Amino acid sequence: MDLAGAQAVIDQQHTAYEELQERVGELELQVEQKESACEEQQRQISMLQHQFDSSNAQNHSMKQRLKEYEEQLARRDADVRENAGKITELQQQSSAMRYEFDQKASFARVIIRDGIRLIIHRSSSTVRNSS
Repeated sequence: MDLAGAQAVIDQQHTAYEELQERVGELELQVEQKESACEEQQRQISMLQHQFDSSNAQNHSMKQRLKEYEEQLARRDADVRENAGKITELQQQSSAMRYEFDQKASFARVIIRDGIRLIIHRSSSTVRNSS
C-alpha cells in the first residue's frame, strides 16, 4: 500500500472515529436525559408514597375516631335506655302516689263532711234543747 492509500485509510478511520464520537455524545445525552427522567420519576414515586402513607395514617385515624364515636353512641344509647326505665318507674310511682293521695283526699272529704254534719246536728240539738 502506498502513502496515498494509507492516508485514505487513516482519513476514513478518522472520519469513522469522529462519527463514533458524535454517536457516543448523542448516547451520553440520551443517558443523561433518561437518568434525569428516572430521578424525576423517583421524586414523584417518593411524593406519591408520602401521600399514600399520609392518607393511610389519616384513614387509620378516622377509623379510630369512628370506633370511639360508635363506643360513645353505644354508651349514650345504654344511658338513654336506663333513663327511659327510670322515667317509667318514676311515672308508675307518681301514678301510685296520685292514687293514694286521691284515696286519702276522698277519705278526708268524707270525714270533713261527716264532721260538719255532726257539728250542725249538735248545734241544732243544742239550740233545740236551750229553747
